[in-house]
Amino acid sequence: MTAPPLAYDAERTDNGGITNQGGSMSDKDSPKPDAERVVERLTALMEADSPERRAERKRVGARCGHIKRKLKEGQPLEGGLLEFAVETVGGNKALAEKLRTGQQLDGYELHLMLDMYLLHARLGA
Repeated sequence: MTAPPLAYDAERTDNGGITNQGGSMSDKDSPKPDAERVVERLTALMEADSPERRAERKRVGARCGHIKRKLKEGQPLEGGLLEFAVETVGGNKALAEKLRTGQQLDGYELHLMLDMYLLHARLGA
């Protein structure tokens, strides 16, 4: 009984290794070690960090902090903070409505707002 053909059109060599019939990969196309990929990604991220982007991240972080403080103290959100919070919760209509009306959030809703929505907004900035 013979083995079924490989899905990616390769053949086995005498030493048990697999070679691609389409040709060999150059050094440029060969897979890189994980550490090298991570270093390249971090370098690209750091190079893309402009003063405008830093200022935007700082603004979003400050807004998230203000919202977190007000919600923990049970204060209603107003103005720009309310708009940002409603935009942050996205499709959660019940939570958005509670924020708009100034109602107290229960423990689970507060957890969602602080530990999920605001954290996601801060990390996404």
